[in-house]
Amino acid sequence: MGNIASLPRARKADSAAPSADGHTDYWRQEARQHAQQRNELLEKSQQAYRQNKGAEAKALSLQGKEEARLMEEANRRASEASFACNNASAEADFIDLHGLYVREAEA
Repeated sequence: MGNIASLPRARKADSAAPSADGHTDYWRQEARQHAQQRNELLEKSQQAYRQNKGAEAKALSLQGKEEARLMEEANRRASEASFACNNASAEADFIDLHGLYVREAEA
């Protein structure tokens, strides 16, 4: 997996601190929001294109592509958080892939 150093670390004594699993939920929600924004922007881009508003369509398309990039980044962070949480105390010959999308588990 990638670098999980950017995840905030919860102290064991602080039960109110978010767990790595909580980070998974947070990043999956972020990804869903970016996916929704992407879909809305790409739909608006198609509408603008059909109305012969090429420049507006292009700008909306680029914004949609940026939302797609942000969605992928959020899903990557969720994957890292889930993997770290599931395998923090796992045996050396065991890997828990629960919480990962298939393409994430295969990577």
